[in-house]
Order: sequence, then structure tokens, then C-alpha cells
Amino acid sequence: MVKVQRYFNKFAILVYFVIVVCLAIYNFIKPYYSYDLIPYIASTISLEQSNKEIIHDQTYKIVRDALPDDVYKELTSGDFGHTMLTDSVSFNQQLNFYTVKPLYIFLIYLIHKLGLGIVSAINLISMLSYIGISVLLFLFINRLRSGYLGMVILSLLMICQPLILMAGRNTPDTLSAFIILLSIFLILNKKIKFLAGTFLVFSIAIRPDNLIICGILLVYFGLLSPKEYRFKLYQASVLLLLSIIFYFSIGHIEQSYGWKTLFTIAFLHFIQYPADTNVHITVKEYVDVLFTNGISVLSTHLLYFIVLGLTGLIVPNLNQTNVYKHLIMISTGVMIFYFLLFPSKEVDRYFITEYLIIIALSLRILCDNFVIDKLVQPKVLN
Repeated sequence: MVKVQRYFNKFAILVYFVIVVCLAIYNFIKPYYSYDLIPYIASTISLEQSNKEIIHDQTYKIVRDALPDDVYKELTSGDFGHTMLTDSVSFNQQLNFYTVKPLYIFLIYLIHKLGLGIVSAINLISMLSYIGISVLLFLFINRLRSGYLGMVILSLLMICQPLILMAGRNTPDTLSAFIILLSIFLILNKKIKFLAGTFLVFSIAIRPDNLIICGILLVYFGLLSPKEYRFKLYQASVLLLLSIIFYFSIGHIEQSYGWKTLFTIAFLHFIQYPADTNVHITVKEYVDVLFTNGISVLSTHLLYFIVLGLTGLIVPNLNQTNVYKHLIMISTGVMIFYFLLFPSKEVDRYFITEYLIIIALSLRILCDNFVIDKLVQPKVLN
């Protein structure tokens, strides 16, 4: 019986990685093209080129050559798309929303310099990050008592939205999620914790809003976590200070427009020349967006992950997994805080890091406590 179980375990692992590799390759070949691809191309070009007209023209030439005709037409049509195509001044002023992610842009540039096209470099980053995330999720639950059943559940999750879309996004979200998940994995396995903390700091250069979750994680692992996972106080303090300095330095160097401008463009109306516009948001405008979009997110995948997280919290703590439950609560709290700050309906994109933490740790708790197997094993009569 034990030998059969081992064969099932190995087969489940094989099926899992076959699914992951197939999805990764498919998404690399047929990625999910969004408008964000265009300014990331332009931001990469701007590392070598300072002439704004040339940056604009080169960007759209690359996009026209690399993308299918119907996708190119879709991204350059409508009032916004047409304005970006024809107004190079407005286009270059929008780039400040993207250049505040310098590590992501530099990575695109580096891969491009190795011989890959810029569009392919962007796609490759998401694909490799997706594979890295898949490996980390596997490592979180591998060799636990649940055996192949844990792998079956994980495989099913990987082929469902929003995880299935991670490998095909033209944004830094998948890379960002991989770096933070890797940091947590290293800390929980008590390996090179200071390096893991350094990864958290550098993730802010991939997505500036990572300051929220990274700051909270550094405080938790510096002061509140069980001792075996805790940073030395001076390490946590230095890393937290570096995170704050990193965030504000990037914003200053890249001339970030700030929260009000981003909120206005995302939820209220387009600003053609944000560098030349003073923005004012009323309390009513903010509350209206928060309420309207708050109702909308109830129909997204957010609820599924909250339920999964609650399941992980409710399961009896048989194997000293307090730290897992704490991290699930932190992830849920970060999602709430972030939504109050930036109430976007695109939660499947903005909360992918928190989703992955909840998946990894909730499954870890369930598998570690043998709950999954207990649910399916027949009762043995005395």
C-alpha cells in the first residue's frame, strides 16, 4: 500500500509540472496583451534614448511589428489609444507611472541586450516568474502527509483563474509575486533570512506599492513572529528603513505624480498632460469609487481566496503553524488596506501576491495536519 502511495505521489508531481510547463509555454507564445505593454517598451527604450519623439516612434514601431494586427488596432483605437498614438508629449508624460518600477525595466533591458526582442523579454520575465512560483508552491506542500492529494488540489488551482493568467501578463505583477513569495519561503525555512529581507526591499523597485506588504512583513518578522523565524531587531530596522528610503528615492528620481493623479486617471477621468495638471479629489468622489468598486469586487475571485484563507485559519493548529496563520491574516489585511487606498476592480492582478501567500499557507496547514486525507479516507472498523 505504501509503495502504491509513492507511485501516486510521483505521478501527481509529474502531472503538476507538465501542466505548469505547458501553461508557461502557451502563455509565452500567446500572452495576454494589455496597454501596459506599450509604456514598458517605451520605458526600456528611454534607458538609452532621451529624445521623446524618437522614444514614441520607436515604441509604436516595435508594437506594430511584434503584435498581431487586431491587437495593435485594439490598443491604438478609442480616445485614449488614439491620443497615445498621435500625441508624443502626452504619451511621454504618462511614462512616469511606469518608470517608477526601475528594477523591472532594467531586467527587460538586460534580457533585450542578450538578444531577445523587448516584447519577448517582457513575456519571458512573466513566464519564468510563473514557473518559479509553481516551484515554490510545490516546495511549500511537498513531502507532507497529504501526499498526492495536495498536488492534485494545487494542479487544479494552477489551471483556474487568476493563476492561469500569471504567465501571460505584460506587467511586473508576476515577478513581484515571485520575489515576495520566495522571501517568505526562505524565512519560513530559516535560510539566509537577511537575504530574504533584502529581496523584500528590492521588490519595491519592481512595484512601489510593495512597500505596504513588505513593511508589514519586516515589522512582523522583526518583532512579532515566533522566535525561530524572527530577524534580529537591527536587521529588521535597517531593512525597513532601506525600504522607505528606496520608495521615496525612486519616486523623487522618476518624478512620481503621486496618489491623487493616479487615482484620478484610474477611476475618474483621463488627464492628457499629468505633469502640467494640478489634481483635486473630493471626499464624495473617493467614497463613490470605493462603494461602486467595492460592490463589483464581490463578483471576482477575491471571495474564493478569502474563503480559502478562513479555512486555513479555522483548521486546528496541530503542528505549530501559528506563523502560517499570522501570514494569512497579514495578507488579508494588506488586501483590505490596499483596496481602501486604491479601490480597483482588477483585484486578480493587484492582489496576486496575497492570493499566492494564502494558497501556499492554507494548503500547507491543511496538508500538514492531514485534514485532506482524513476527509477522503474510509473509516476503519474496530
